[in-house]
Amino acid sequence: FNCPLYFVLGNHDVGYIAPIGYKKGGPSYKSLKDASEIYLDSPSPFYKFFLDNRKFIVLASILVDTGEKFKEMRQQQFTFLQTELSDNISTFLLIHNPFSLFNDSLQKIIKDNSKNIEAIICGDTHSRLVGRVISWFLPFRGKIIPTSSVIGFFGVGCGFTELNIDISNYKFSYRHL
Repeated sequence: FNCPLYFVLGNHDVGYIAPIGYKKGGPSYKSLKDASEIYLDSPSPFYKFFLDNRKFIVLASILVDTGEKFKEMRQQQFTFLQTELSDNISTFLLIHNPFSLFNDSLQKIIKDNSKNIEAIICGDTHSRLVGRVISWFLPFRGKIIPTSSVIGFFGVGCGFTELNIDISNYKFSYRHL
């Protein structure tokens, strides 16, 4: 790649867990630390970066989705997010799991700082339809940009979403593998 590459860690990167039928592993402090160091070259799974005077904040949905397991790190992430959004810089939020946006504490931070958030980009929807349905039930739905997954089910959706951001608009394109 001739451009910077930034990772948004997902559930398969930090120790996969599913509600049914999957019992191997699951996220742990070690798996989270290892994934952060391998993909992000950082001890933290949440971070910020700047491109063209725009701030991007990457959140770790696994910290929101695992109940009490990562309670202290989740609070650190929320404090980080609150601090970063309070500086009145135009910001894009990136998060893997859109269901994380249903967390009450995260919703409050987003709603309280909505004026500084350009868009919330999330993956793991497995289809654009699912992403649109999920976003409809969130109070800040006009800011959500759902992207579909790399993998498809039953031959549907085998591709990836490319999001191009410029000063005037957002453009999506979908590529098949």
